[in-house]
Amino acid sequence: MAIITLSDQLQATALSSLRTEILDDSDSRIGFYQGTVPTDFSALTSYNSRISDQLVLMTTDLTDWSSSGTSVVLTTNYTTATASGVATWFFWYNSDTGFPALVGTIGALGSGADLELGNTTINSGARYRVNQLALSLPVPYTY
Repeated sequence: MAIITLSDQLQATALSSLRTEILDDSDSRIGFYQGTVPTDFSALTSYNSRISDQLVLMTTDLTDWSSSGTSVVLTTNYTTATASGVATWFFWYNSDTGFPALVGTIGALGSGADLELGNTTINSGARYRVNQLALSLPVPYTY
């Protein structure tokens, strides 16, 4: 096991690459889903994968991003939820690369989930958005 510490410049470069090479495209989407978090990502081939579990799907593009030190920050427009349920996982799909850029858990504040929400219950017809989601690299991190 090694402990690796990145300089601020290297961290900023890595995050910039994550943003421009993986997450950004004209049809990038982040969705909140209910049900079991997938362990086989090969089945996630479009943003409509697991459509029966999809609660809300937000479109992102280059204009939604900003930089903040050694983080990249995303805010989306409000989107109407198409189903009701308890959000348990999220899926960020990039249509340029054709694979999920990020998949993670959703939980309540303080739960330790990858993405924490004030309320994990999503209601059909209600409007939701991602507001200032910050992606950063931990410094130092253990490898």
